[in-house]
Amino acid sequence: MIVHTRKSTEEEGFSLVELLVVMVIIGVLAGIAIPVFINQRKSAVDTSMKSDLRNAAAFVESYYTDHDAYPVGWGVIAPDVQTDADTAFTLTADPGGDAFCLVATRVASAPSGSGVWSYDSDGGGLLADHAACG
Repeated sequence: MIVHTRKSTEEEGFSLVELLVVMVIIGVLAGIAIPVFINQRKSAVDTSMKSDLRNAAAFVESYYTDHDAYPVGWGVIAPDVQTDADTAFTLTADPGGDAFCLVATRVASAPSGSGVWSYDSDGGGLLADHAACG
């Protein structure tokens, strides 16, 4: 059996230009991916806030069923509701006693989302575009 071997006199590898092209491509892809990742994080924070807001609103409605009145403030029911510690709630009951407004905001030290979310029991629930209860 005869085995042919070829002895190379040149060293093979990547040229400097090829390596630079690969580095530029990786840089462009990273430039596209990082902003998308940041927006996904804000979206996740917003989704968490909206979920907590809906759960808290359901608890306020449950409180109304048990006591025939909405609570006078968030502090009355806050110990009984489990929500994200980074979300602060403000509850305002309608003077007539037939509606309430619940506002969720992020505390200063928490990762920020898009801002403030509101839940208006009289206005159809969760308000889009961070509108205040009216």
